[in-house]
Amino acid sequence: MRIRGTSVCAGMGLAKALIVEQPVEVDLDERETLTISECRQKLSSHLALLGEEMTSLSARLLEKGSHDESEMLMMHLAMLQDDDFQDSICSHIEKGYSLAASIMRGAKEMGQLLIDSGDAYMAERAGDAEDIAFRLICHIKAVPFPSLSCLKEPVIVAADDIAASLLMGADYGHIHGIVLSKGSKTAHISILAASLEIPMLINCGDLSVLYDQAREHPDECIFLNAVDSCLSCRMSDEEKEAAVKTKIAYEAERAALEKYRTVEAKTKDGRRIYINGNIVETQVISNILKYGGDGVGLFRTEFMFMNRKTLPSEDEQYAVYHAAAKKLNGKPLVIRTMDIGADKPVEALHLDHEENPFLGYRAIRICLGNQELFKTQLRAILRASVFGNVRILVPMISSMHELDQTIEVLESVKTDLNREGMAYDKNIPLGIMIEIPSTAILAGDFIRKADFFSIGSNDLTQYTLAVDRMNEKVQYLYNSLDPAVLHLIRNTIDACAGAGKYCSLCGEMAAEAGSLPILIGMGLVNISVNPASILPLKRLIESLNYEELRKSEALPFA
Repeated sequence: MRIRGTSVCAGMGLAKALIVEQPVEVDLDERETLTISECRQKLSSHLALLGEEMTSLSARLLEKGSHDESEMLMMHLAMLQDDDFQDSICSHIEKGYSLAASIMRGAKEMGQLLIDSGDAYMAERAGDAEDIAFRLICHIKAVPFPSLSCLKEPVIVAADDIAASLLMGADYGHIHGIVLSKGSKTAHISILAASLEIPMLINCGDLSVLYDQAREHPDECIFLNAVDSCLSCRMSDEEKEAAVKTKIAYEAERAALEKYRTVEAKTKDGRRIYINGNIVETQVISNILKYGGDGVGLFRTEFMFMNRKTLPSEDEQYAVYHAAAKKLNGKPLVIRTMDIGADKPVEALHLDHEENPFLGYRAIRICLGNQELFKTQLRAILRASVFGNVRILVPMISSMHELDQTIEVLESVKTDLNREGMAYDKNIPLGIMIEIPSTAILAGDFIRKADFFSIGSNDLTQYTLAVDRMNEKVQYLYNSLDPAVLHLIRNTIDACAGAGKYCSLCGEMAAEAGSLPILIGMGLVNISVNPASILPLKRLIESLNYEELRKSEALPFA
C-alpha cells in the first residue's frame, strides 16, 4: 500500500517502523486523592527536578555543538517555568482534578492561547505545550519519556505528530526516516530533520495501516521515498524487490555525486559558479564544508531570537558568530541581521498582532525602530569579523532612506568600538537583500551605497505577484519564473555587474534545475542553498554552457 505525503527533506529509507506513541494516557476528568497542599508540593518538587535535568541536557547538547537542539530544549524549559502555565495547573488542582489532569489541562489552555494568537508560527508551538506536559507527567509517574537515544537497529520513526525534543540527543545514525500523519514545514521537528538531512514526510493522513503492520509484523520493513513524497507498507515480495532496487539506484546516484566534493562548480565552458550554504546554526557548517561549498551565503540569525523569553546578549551572539567565522577558516560568512516579524515572531519583543504582517513591522523596520537591539547585534558581528571573512546583510530594505539609516547606525557602532579599543574589520562589507520590487527596480541606485546584493527570490516573487506562497488557494499563481520576477532579477544582476560588485541569490529558486540555468544565463555567479543541494547543483552546472545560456531567447532583456 502506498501513502502520499509532503516531503520536508528528500531521501530514502528502508527499515522497520518504530511507532512513537505517548507513554501515558491522561484522563482530563480524573480526580485527585491527595490534598491540594500535597499535590502542589509534588508539582513544585518535580518541576524543580525536571528543570535541572533539562538544563543539564541542554549543556551536554551545547558541548556536542548541537545548538539548535539545545535552544529548543531551553525554550521548552521556559514554557515549563512560565508563571501563567503553572498558575493554570494550580487552578485545576484546586478544582479537585488530579495532578496529571491539571497539567494537561494547563497545557491545552496554553496551546489554545497560542493558536488564538492568529500567528501561524506561534500556533505551531501548541504542540510543544503538550510535549512539555507529557514530559512532566512522565517524570511524576516515573515512566520513561520517549527517547531515540538508544536505538539498536535502523528504524523509520512514525507517529501522528512528534515534538522536536524527541530528536534531542537522538541516535541519528539509526534514524533512516521520519513519517508523520500531521505536521508542517515550519514546525521545529521539520526544521531539525532538514538540517540533519533525515528523510521526512509530513501530512500523510491516516497511518493506521502502517501502525497495524508494525504491531502485527514488527520485523517487516517499510519504504520511505521522500524524493517522490510517498511511503510504502504491507509490500508484496515484488514491491519489496522494487523498493530495494529503487533505494540502491538512489544511493548509487548519491555516491556518484561524491566526486564533486572536491570539484569547483564550473560550466562546460569554464565559468565559475560559487555555491554557498544557508544555515540557521553553526553545526550545519560542517555539511557545507563536507560537500565542498564555497562558504555561508545566508546565516539566518533570527532563529537565535525565537522561542525564548529573553533576547540574546551581545556576548552570546558574538560567541556564535565567532565560532562560525573560525569554522569557515576564511571562506565567506554572510550574516543576515534579524529578519524577525511576520512568520517569525520573537516573544521577548512583545510585538503587536498585525492584520497583514508581511507588509508590516518586520526585519529592518523593527531594527531601525529599536536601534539598541540593532546595535547589539551589529556590535557582536563586528567583533567577530576579525576572525574570518564576515559580511553583513540587511533584509527588507524598501527605500533609500532605510539604507541611509542603516549605514548611519553601523557607523555609530564602529565609532563606539573605536572608542573602546575593540578590534573589528574596518572594511566589512554591508549588503542588502533584494526582496521588494521597489529596491529591485532601483537596483542601480542602491548598489552605489551597498557593497553587495543578495536576492531573496521567495519574497521577491511573493511581493511582485501579490501571492501569499503559504496560501494553498493561490499557490498556483506563485511562480519565480514569471517574466515580471525575472525582469527584476535581471535588473539586479546587471546593476551589480555594472558596478563591479558581488550579487548572490539565496531563495529556493537557486536550487531548482529548471531555474538555475536561466539565472546563470542572466549572469549570476553566486548562489546560496541548503547544504544537501550543493553536490547535485555542482553536477548540474557541469552540464551547462554559459555562452549558450547567455544568448538564449528565453532570457529577459536578451
